[in-house]
Amino acid sequence: MQICIAGWYFYKECLLPLSLYPNVYLVAHRSGDSLKIPCTIIENVGLEFHCYDYFVKNIWDKKSDVLFCHDDIEIKDASFLEDIKKIDGNIIMVWRDENQYKKNLAHGRMFKCSAQYLENIGGFWWDNNNTGCLHASKGCNRGIQELYQSTKNILKHFYTDKIIMGFRGKV
Repeated sequence: MQICIAGWYFYKECLLPLSLYPNVYLVAHRSGDSLKIPCTIIENVGLEFHCYDYFVKNIWDKKSDVLFCHDDIEIKDASFLEDIKKIDGNIIMVWRDENQYKKNLAHGRMFKCSAQYLENIGGFWWDNNNTGCLHASKGCNRGIQELYQSTKNILKHFYTDKIIMGFRGKV
């Protein structure tokens, strides 16, 4: 499994545990301390889905499943990586618990896609007009809405208390 981290905050609580694994990459909208994780800087548009799309089109090995995540999460126990590797499905959304899922339905903070699914979609939709706006009242984040609408019939859910998501916002 490859791991794509969308970078902006460069939280050590996320990067340090993941830096110990092979096949981890950062695609970021600005520079920062990547803790020696290979990092590509791209234009600051499209929020995390631009990072994810760039990874699929330019870095992905075309054979591995991919875990996509933000860099503003805390990984309390990296064994969740082994747990999620074992789950089959086209797309698996990671949640703290069922209540978090019921309140949000979808997010871009952490999800796994199968190689077959990525091959079929060829990349992610991202908002090329969003230069960092996180306010829901302004239509942000359409990438999440697009992901949910296109996957709601195949989406699986994985619940874990081994990570903490949502340092920068509500989840």
